[in-house]
Amino acid sequence: CIRDSVTSVLGALSVGEVFTQGVKTVAQFSQAMSNLAVSTKATGGDFEALETKARKLGTTTRFSATQAAEGMLALSKAGLDTDQVLASIEGTLLLAQAGALDLGTAAQITSNVMSSFGLEASESGRVADILSEAARTANIDITDLGGALKGVALTSSGLGISIEEMTASISVLSDKGMKATSASTGLGQVLSELETPAAKSEDILNKLGLKLEDVRPSTVGLTQAIATLSEAGVDTGDALTLFGDKGGAAFGIMSDSIPDIHNLTTALGESEGSAQRAANTMNDNLNGALLATADKAREIALAFGEAGAEQALIKALQGLQALLTFVAENADVVTKALIVASAAGAGFIGAKGIGAALPVISRFVGGLTATNIAAAA
Repeated sequence: CIRDSVTSVLGALSVGEVFTQGVKTVAQFSQAMSNLAVSTKATGGDFEALETKARKLGTTTRFSATQAAEGMLALSKAGLDTDQVLASIEGTLLLAQAGALDLGTAAQITSNVMSSFGLEASESGRVADILSEAARTANIDITDLGGALKGVALTSSGLGISIEEMTASISVLSDKGMKATSASTGLGQVLSELETPAAKSEDILNKLGLKLEDVRPSTVGLTQAIATLSEAGVDTGDALTLFGDKGGAAFGIMSDSIPDIHNLTTALGESEGSAQRAANTMNDNLNGALLATADKAREIALAFGEAGAEQALIKALQGLQALLTFVAENADVVTKALIVASAAGAGFIGAKGIGAALPVISRFVGGLTATNIAAAA
């Protein structure tokens, strides 16, 4: 009946769609891993480790295995070697999810912060936790925060200022209305001037009864240096003389926000697991369930590909390529076959259907092909 026929057609289409999506999954992952192999120059065991990691993350995070491989590629392009990529990709994916970032941006922020603060690749999770917690509690997003940290990191890390203290300082300045880029520039000016003060700065310190060691960031830390200057009575004029326009503005805000900076620095130091908790919350809904189910289905396709389906498809496609090449190179032969088939079929298609014409076409093309091969030999 018509209903059964429609059901059969729809069933066939569903199976076909599943097969098509499975092939696409295998093909896209294979391509992503090939791209990664070129960038990292990984072979043998190193390549297998990258592939295993990508597939694992494809079933344990919101991201597919292909996306995980693309994240690895972004980290590799940022200058990380294979071991560093393996150690930092999980934290990078967490940062991407917590900050609603594309993987390229997340990888760039992670690699910039780690290299600028001299952190190991294994500390990518720490970077993700600190940045996601700061973005959750302060009026700043992860992209702006990452850019601001990059701008001041080389100066601050060289003086021993922790990523937690710098992140807290930038976040508080942002909360008080200063743009992240201005905060970064201002903090850089404050750090540089306090660490190696000009003669006029030393005069102001002497006037306040302070020694250089009392306010040197590499000795007492940034927040304590600001607090000491504030308690000594540094006014707006002195601050502008010491640190310039942006530095003076940053100092003014920080000197009025010492408790906030202390509290946030402490909170960031205790933020381990923050990014994972954010990811868990973001996944705890219908969309998260759909994404997780899709990831499991994609892993089944990759497992079939690993079991031999990918190589079988490659061989089948290579055979099809050979056939298409033959057709393209022997268009005259194929055209003659079609003409003969049309003439032969015209007399009996009405009675026996197109199926009866196919053997004729096949024998004719086969005969012509054999003739061409023999002639070529």
